[in-house]
Amino acid sequence: MPNKINFEQRIRILKHLLMKPTPRQKQLIEEVANQASFWMNTNDLQSPTHYSDLEDEISLLELNDILSAEEAKKFEDLLGDLFDFIKSKQ
Repeated sequence: MPNKINFEQRIRILKHLLMKPTPRQKQLIEEVANQASFWMNTNDLQSPTHYSDLEDEISLLELNDILSAEEAKKFEDLLGDLFDFIKSKQ
């Protein structure tokens, strides 16, 4: 006799599945982690080249169809704002 799952159990299972990051979300989280690691290990946090490096990395997400052009711009702006915030903390 197969196990029957009641409605409440199904809802709990669905909520659990929906709370995990999707593959796309994991890629974006990985990009944030990679950028943070790069910033943490840089020899010059104030270098203006970090912005072009960030732009290049985000462009790859767009080229690989992970983000649309609009999403890539927003993500780049968000990471740029995060970078500026971190740089301002001395």
